[in-house]
Amino acid sequence: MKKRICVLLGMMMLTLSACNSSVNVDVTQPDPAQETEAVSDSDEQASTSAQETEEVSGNDEQVTAPAEDTQQEEDKLPLFKYVRKYYNERYSGKNKTDGDGNDLTGKEVYQGKSETLMVADESKDLYPELYKNLNEAAEEEIRSFEENANSQMSAASDDADSSFDDGRPFIGPFSDFTSVSVQRSDKAVLSFTEDFSNFTGGAHGMYGRTGITYDVQTGKKLSLTDVVDTTADKLIPVIKDEILKQNDPEDYPDLDENLANYDMDSLIWYLTFEGVHFYFAPYEIAAYAIGETDIVIGYDDLPAAVDEKYIPDTDAARIESISLDMLSNNGQYNPDKDLLYFAFDTEMDGYDETGWIDCTSLSLKQGDRSATAEEYFSYNPSYNTCKQYKITTKDKKEYIYFVAPTYNDYTEIIVFDVTDGNIANPGCFECHLIYADTDTDYSGEFVLTDPDNMYFGQVGDMLGTYICYGRYAVGSDGLPQFMDRDYTLSWNPDGVKSTKEIEVTVLDKDHEEQGTKSLPAGTVYKPVRTDNESYIDCELDDGSLVRLKYSSSDFPAQINGEAVDDLFENLMYAG
Repeated sequence: MKKRICVLLGMMMLTLSACNSSVNVDVTQPDPAQETEAVSDSDEQASTSAQETEEVSGNDEQVTAPAEDTQQEEDKLPLFKYVRKYYNERYSGKNKTDGDGNDLTGKEVYQGKSETLMVADESKDLYPELYKNLNEAAEEEIRSFEENANSQMSAASDDADSSFDDGRPFIGPFSDFTSVSVQRSDKAVLSFTEDFSNFTGGAHGMYGRTGITYDVQTGKKLSLTDVVDTTADKLIPVIKDEILKQNDPEDYPDLDENLANYDMDSLIWYLTFEGVHFYFAPYEIAAYAIGETDIVIGYDDLPAAVDEKYIPDTDAARIESISLDMLSNNGQYNPDKDLLYFAFDTEMDGYDETGWIDCTSLSLKQGDRSATAEEYFSYNPSYNTCKQYKITTKDKKEYIYFVAPTYNDYTEIIVFDVTDGNIANPGCFECHLIYADTDTDYSGEFVLTDPDNMYFGQVGDMLGTYICYGRYAVGSDGLPQFMDRDYTLSWNPDGVKSTKEIEVTVLDKDHEEQGTKSLPAGTVYKPVRTDNESYIDCELDDGSLVRLKYSSSDFPAQINGEAVDDLFENLMYAG
């Protein structure tokens, strides 16, 4: 029976060792809206950031594992993590209302979220220069965002205060949000975008995008001329032609004049597997109402040759971040027949007070083709809680992963097969997402960038409730498939103490069985690995390894016919 993890998981912050490297993981996943509330509970907390520690989830479904993990160290792409921080401020000033009579008591006047991309510590040795350069830039960006957030929180409170004296309404809350999407990650290139939006009062907010690209092998942050050896005089006309080709020309009456302001250093660009994207924010080359402009020029269509090492391998498997429209089936929409989009069902009339929508199903649609998954998930567009990925396998199958929070801090991965233009839902995968490097100030959720190297977690209760982790790859049906021999456990480093003598199996350093022996009551066991069905491997105080074999894994689990609660002290369960 599936057990929902509610309370205990917040206590588990431990170290995962996998693939001959260490991965520090966190298994807590608070609601971002609740976390921002916590930041503003006191004046002292209101100006500080809240480090997100999101919970990681589990899957009870049986997954057949390949016989052996064959991915070599030199074949591994770098592992990345999303590092998020949340900010919140509520009004605590002298006035009870604004100048329009609206209640200000405890009103939220500022909300913010920063999201940055970092290399996870597991990849530090394989990609040292990328680790150093990307992470240092990310740390500086986090500091800068926090300084701005503190300034905006103060400005928002002051504006709320002065609204009463000025006889006007307070237009808020003020806000700042950033969101990262990895656009291309392979052995040559890391290219990602940072989308931002902000509102500081006035008629409307602003939004935009930056593009950042690194050479994975050297760690160098690339300029546009590092990738394509050309000049603005040659490139701008090609960009102009593509803008007019990919959009309505009438929306760009002053395009020549506006493009004349750009050179190779001021263009915003990024790489995908299809080509080079060029991005223009609202107001830059068209009216605000037209919105942003993002075009792609194929690698073969640029006015000069692209450096060969930055041209993607079209035969390699890959994962791309995507951003399909999310529409409600309750709304009145008439999308273009060629538009590929998501549609969700909900029993709610709209958002709840924290901006969340509880969804009861998700469909992927295009024209008269669609597939639907009857799965519950939560959606909050402000916090970008749902991630979308397009996956292409080595045998050219194509899948879309929709990754969303669901019941009690689990994560639901809803899979759609879009191979050859078809749309089908082969199934869903419930899991816990893993948070890397929890012993640092920059814990973050692992990013899906490699179809053969994805970390997910499961929940077990054979020795109290625990989280165990392993490496997954995209299987033949599109669902994540377990790739390791067994799972690594997260556990309290103090271990658990036995209350009775227990017969155990002795293991060597490679976890191969060497015989049996009995260990006395009072022995401390530190669980490290499990198949989550029949055994748990433990480390003893002297560093030796033993295996606890289970006669039953059904709750309550049994060892040699005795319930584990009768064999160990103070086991804790969730659910």
